[in-house]
Amino acid sequence: MKLLILGRSYPEVETGMVGIFEYEQAQAVSNLSENKISILYSFCDNRSIFRLRRINSILKNDSSIVTYGKYFPIGGVPNRIFDKIKSKLSVNILRKAIIKLGKPDVIHIHFPIITLTEEIWEYLVSLGSKIVITEHYSRVQNKELTVQQIELLRKIAKRADKFLCVNEFLPKSIEELTGVQRDFIIVPNVVAPIFSREKETKNDVYRFISIGRLVKDKKFDLVIEAFVKKFKDVTNVELIIVGGGEEYTNLKKQIVSLNMEHKIRLTGFLKREETAQILASSNSYVTASSFETFGVPLVEAMSCGKPVISADTSPLKQYISEERGFLFKVDNLESLASAMEKMYEQRFINKSYEIAEFAKMNFSERAIAEKLFSIYSSCINKEVNKE
Repeated sequence: MKLLILGRSYPEVETGMVGIFEYEQAQAVSNLSENKISILYSFCDNRSIFRLRRINSILKNDSSIVTYGKYFPIGGVPNRIFDKIKSKLSVNILRKAIIKLGKPDVIHIHFPIITLTEEIWEYLVSLGSKIVITEHYSRVQNKELTVQQIELLRKIAKRADKFLCVNEFLPKSIEELTGVQRDFIIVPNVVAPIFSREKETKNDVYRFISIGRLVKDKKFDLVIEAFVKKFKDVTNVELIIVGGGEEYTNLKKQIVSLNMEHKIRLTGFLKREETAQILASSNSYVTASSFETFGVPLVEAMSCGKPVISADTSPLKQYISEERGFLFKVDNLESLASAMEKMYEQRFINKSYEIAEFAKMNFSERAIAEKLFSIYSSCINKEVNKE
């Protein structure tokens, strides 16, 4: 099987790890060794120069994945000019990629509103390959698209052979935006193998950990408030916040103003391996984010056997039972503080194995890769049966 995957970018620390969800799925499928799959991962990263300070093409061969893409920051220019440049660059990249791979049997497109334009979409359709879409985008879930983007999404929803979403909320938003009723398949994001209970380490203090981009919507300030409310005078309890972003300075000031530097630590942005290591030495994971399309750090924590706390609006709430953690009322300080106190008291010491096994069954490389391979195969087999 020849598979062409379109993502937003190639995940590197220097570029903010954009593209990590797409690329890790590609790796998961590649690692499904009993299936012979040739994978070409392609991207055209056109973020603003303020976010992406790089102009170059890349060609990489990581085991069984060939990556071919381009960094060309033009974000912020007028839409008509942006689409024209992006279309020309992307189609050129794809043509070269297909020369290397040959015509793909399946094209899997992630974040279609970001990775596609009308011209790119029409080019891909013209290839006659089966097309699988995965929607992750928060702007789609919030229905914050332009008229032009809605029209593109409508065309995609009508034509795609399979349409996947990372949560149960996205299909409803897509139907409401486009007026297209079709079947959707829920396929979660994958958890990388480095997030594993096998790497668990002991720590002398009880450690809450929270991970993510430091932006207002993630509500790290609320996590800090809740922690201080219940644990200010409790010894051997700490809060670690992993991530970088625009709210770093404000959160630092908040911690200092509360005289909690000895109990609350901001690590800044960490590499994946470093995040996995600090997560392995933590006791429980907490997020106060008021909006997510998925919430990868939460399932990474579960994969490490950690119980979790999340808002009751989380798209992952169906996975959070009392055996695996607690839900709290979104944006409610008292509810979050009580959940953290309850977590500290119960500890979940004997639940680590069950939590990790549950995550493995639902989010591991193998679990997701098998779902994806089944979807790809069904597309191809359907065509064969027609013939």
